[in-house]
Parts: sequence; C-alpha cells; structure tokens
Amino acid sequence: MQAATYLINAMHDHPDRMASALWLWLQQHQQSARQLADHLGCDAATLERLALAARPQPGADWEVDVEIIAISLRIRHDALRALLAAADRPREREFGA
Repeated sequence: MQAATYLINAMHDHPDRMASALWLWLQQHQQSARQLADHLGCDAATLERLALAARPQPGADWEVDVEIIAISLRIRHDALRALLAAADRPREREFGA
C-alpha cells in the first residue's frame, strides 16, 4: 500500500489525473490508502492504476466516464462517483457557495 500512497501524494497536484481526487479524499477523511482501497472495494495495485487514470472532465459524458473507469477497474461505482463529485466541488464547500 506504500506505493499507492506515494503515487497519490506525488501526483496530487495534477488535476487531470485521478490521484488529485484520491488525495483530496484522503485529506478530507483523514484516512489511509488502505482505507481508501477498502472504500472503493479494490486492492493496492488497482488503487495505483486508478491514481494514474485520467480524471473525467465535467460535461455530458462525465457519468459515463466514471462508470467506464469503475467497470474497467472493478471498483465500486457509487463510491467512485461520490468521491469525484466531492472533489469537483471543494471550493463551493470552502466558501459556502
């Protein structure tokens, strides 16, 4: 799990990669990469692959893109969707918008 943690931390400032959303979840929930993997229903290797994946862009295909990632990596779709939705609106929560 250390490799997944390192990868997420190293790539957290790349908003085009899933690592940025995963890092936000880890920070907001003060959880470990193992707990994140459990939340998504995956193992460390899958979490590493997810961290490197392109992050779905807002728009009409967002939901489909999230589903494709979840199915491809065999992770929990609802958990991934909620994680990404929360990561896409951190400023709204921060400023009360």
